[in-house]
Formats: sequence, C-alpha cells, structure tokens
Amino acid sequence: MKTSRFTPSTLVLRLAETALVLVLATFAATTQAGVFSIAGAAGMLADANPVGLPNTISLTTAETGIIADLNVSIELVPGPNAFLGNDLPWDDLDILISHNGVTVSLHESQTSAGPNSDVLFDVTFDDEAGTTLVDLIFAASFPPLPNAIGSFAPDGGGALSDFDGMSLAGTWDLTFIENCCSEETILNSWSISGMTAVPAPGGLMLLVIGLIGLRARSHRNTIGH
Repeated sequence: MKTSRFTPSTLVLRLAETALVLVLATFAATTQAGVFSIAGAAGMLADANPVGLPNTISLTTAETGIIADLNVSIELVPGPNAFLGNDLPWDDLDILISHNGVTVSLHESQTSAGPNSDVLFDVTFDDEAGTTLVDLIFAASFPPLPNAIGSFAPDGGGALSDFDGMSLAGTWDLTFIENCCSEETILNSWSISGMTAVPAPGGLMLLVIGLIGLRARSHRNTIGH
C-alpha cells in the first residue's frame, strides 16, 4: 500500500498552487469592473408647442459591462424664443430615460412657478441624492423659479436602480415633454455615468478551470508518492 510523503518539493508545489489560486481569484473579481461616463449629443428640446409633444435624443454605446450604479447628468439653457431671452421653465418639463424596454421618469412636470428669470439647470440625477427637484420647487419662495444645480433623486416614478443588472451596451433614449407655453429649451449637454458590476463571467470561468487543473495535478503527485 502506497502512502503520500511530504517532501520539500511537495511544499513548493503547494505554495505555488496557493499563489496561483490567489492570482486567479483576484483576476476574476476585477475583470470588467470600473467607472463609465458616456456623453450624448446636444440639441433643441421641447417643441415650441403647448400641447406637450415628446422630443427624444438618443445615444448608442458599445461599451460592455453590467450596470451596478447609474447616474444621468443634464444641462439645459434657454432657447432662442425664451421669455425675455432668459426664461427656462424646467418645472414644466417631463424628463424620462429609457433603455432595453425600461423607462424611468427623472422629473415630472409641476405647476408653473411663473416668470423664471436667469434660471440655471445643471443637474445630476442620482438615486442616492437626499432631495428631489419637486422638493426644490416647493421649498422656494417663487417666482422666480430657483436654480437647479447639483444632485437630485428622480421624482417621477421608478429609480435609476431599475437599470441595475442590465447590459450597459445599446441605445439610451432621453425624452423631454414640454407641458406649458410654447418655449423651446436647449439641451446643452447630457451623459450617463456610474459603475459596472463584478465579477465578470469570463473571469469566473478562468478561476474554475484553474482550480480544476490544480486539483488534478495535486492528485497525480499524491498517487505518485
């Protein structure tokens, strides 16, 4: 009957196996993880029409990864027919983001706050933000409408976490609906940003294959001694 013997060469092999397992595990846990930031095109929004026709601007990305956290940044400026040249009635806008059949309402139109002189809109929609644009509107003494600058949580129904677990790749649609007056608004810039999820399937498969190979080699060495 053969018995296994513990030799210096066996110790070296076991240490090498342990080191390789740690390397493979680290690789599996980090592949495809990271930060993304993808900018969309600027354009004219609303419709210069009081009936509230939707206006959609899209971006398509080939970036891969599974969404773990998503934020949407939007900057609006007054259009050429703005009231007194500087009116930006963002409180009357419905703003929605759609991807892979899921739509989240970032902001839902509120009752107009009246003249909106020199209003700024430079907002990042973030589920973790402590307040919403609706909170901002009703906390202000208006008119005029307050500047919207900073991070705000979606207030129109749903959350950006609804996109978690989806592929980042594909088409993202940003839709605006003007619900008052006939003023145009310019989308100066917008982007989606956030984190992709871990681990990546390819990294996990490599770890499994590596562990199987190490187990087989260790078994052969034990039998041989």
